[in-house]
Amino acid sequence: MDDNELNEILYSASATGAGRDEITDFNNDGKIDGYIKNRWSYDVLYYPVKRIYGYNEEEFVLVKTEVDMPEYPTGPEEVVKEYVALNVLEFQKSEEVESRLDKLCSKDVKGVIDFSYEQLFEFLKLDKMGLGSDLCC
Repeated sequence: MDDNELNEILYSASATGAGRDEITDFNNDGKIDGYIKNRWSYDVLYYPVKRIYGYNEEEFVLVKTEVDMPEYPTGPEEVVKEYVALNVLEFQKSEEVESRLDKLCSKDVKGVIDFSYEQLFEFLKLDKMGLGSDLCC
């Protein structure tokens, strides 16, 4: 509150309506000091994602991202799809994603893929939904 008026410090809404947000008191001192955003729909390509934010008296800042990774892909096509998906989603501060990306490809090949993130995301989303897709214009 400033001058007896409420100030919005955070706005969060799931683009798909699938998600759950919660404010927290991480250190149990009776004051809100954190926020957790859970998502699991096509906007995160069905990866269960938990983003954890800490409050620094001015704003909520991303502290950690937890991603519930599926079993390691079994075939070459699945390896490529998962590698592309995890790069397109650009999960920040996620140990699980960094570890999986290192296992999927030991070389840094960012910038080698010649499609826009929007095209890749649309392809991956349709593929996950079983609707078929085509990266060709």
